[in-house]
Amino acid sequence: MSIRVKIIIIINIWVFFSLTFFCFDVQVCNVLNMYSQRVYMYLLKVLREQALSRGQLHTVFLALIISRLRYSLPAWSGFLSREQIVQINAFLKIIYRCGFSCELIQLETLTSAADNRLFAKMCGQVHCIHSLLPPATNYSLKHRPF
Repeated sequence: MSIRVKIIIIINIWVFFSLTFFCFDVQVCNVLNMYSQRVYMYLLKVLREQALSRGQLHTVFLALIISRLRYSLPAWSGFLSREQIVQINAFLKIIYRCGFSCELIQLETLTSAADNRLFAKMCGQVHCIHSLLPPATNYSLKHRPF
């Protein structure tokens, strides 16, 4: 008897196997459902009613939601469809409109920052992937007068 696995969870990333490639619909649905649950929204509302400032609510929002969204972001963000990015950005916009965040955070901003951090770490000599990078080239370009 063989069992066919359709969904696996790898370091808190939900991967759904389809016939063609990985589908991250389950991951996005899980992320949005987990963050928009009554527990997180209720906690933020209660903290706002307890007279926390917008800056303090922003700190709690970063600790609860953005930290989990940033976790392993370079691993799965490249596979997101445009509709999924719009869904996540719409959720972040709702958080901003409710007053739980000081700034409107976009998924594209988080993704580019995470990719830049990962690449900067890879460029370090002690990183395990550094040996897979091509050798650095230094071009000596001459300034051409106009």
